[in-house]
Amino acid sequence: MADTKLKRKPAPGHVLQLVLYSDLVTQIQDLAPEYAHVVLGNRERFSFRLAEYAAYARGARERLEKFVIDPPTTRPIPCSTCDLCRWREHCSGIWREEDSLFEVAGITKVQVAKLEAEGISTLQALSEFGGPVRHMATETLGKLNAQSRLQQDRKSGSPSYELRTRQPGKGFDLLPRPIAVICFMTLRETHTTKRMGPMAWNTCTGSGTERNSLHFGPMIGWRKDRR
Repeated sequence: MADTKLKRKPAPGHVLQLVLYSDLVTQIQDLAPEYAHVVLGNRERFSFRLAEYAAYARGARERLEKFVIDPPTTRPIPCSTCDLCRWREHCSGIWREEDSLFEVAGITKVQVAKLEAEGISTLQALSEFGGPVRHMATETLGKLNAQSRLQQDRKSGSPSYELRTRQPGKGFDLLPRPIAVICFMTLRETHTTKRMGPMAWNTCTGSGTERNSLHFGPMIGWRKDRR
């Protein structure tokens, strides 16, 4: 039994799918396949022995069937496939309506769990919280608190900002020190030849701007098709 996929690497879902296919085929022909194969988009073949995965796949299938028959209370939680999910707008609406912690920009599921364990379940509650959180660094909590405070203020007014305290060796401290003269290069694409050129070197001084251009021949092969 083989199934074709566009992906270049096999995924766990492929194995679960083929175990289901093999069970359906077994019901029809009264003979269980021993191996299954995933033919990938690069024409490579990934083969596996069905008996090594069947027990887990069938157990997962049973859990899914029980969930469908008697669904428990659930809530939306962000995951890596949210951008591809057809329910993303529905979930986003619930987060906005509940003022969920997941609305805080840059927050993670682990951080949400730690905050909820302390009784902090909304963006507004986090913006007003001033105490420590177990198993969360003070710096991390400070960043989340500041971010939630800015977002909370935005709900009732114009965008605001807060200046962060300078930290030696971080942020702008990592930028190179200013110098008297800065050299920079410009590349221009001609509309007739569709090639990069000419190239110009320019100098910029602290007391003003002086442009001393040195023109070279057209540079071929640097153009990237942006269409």
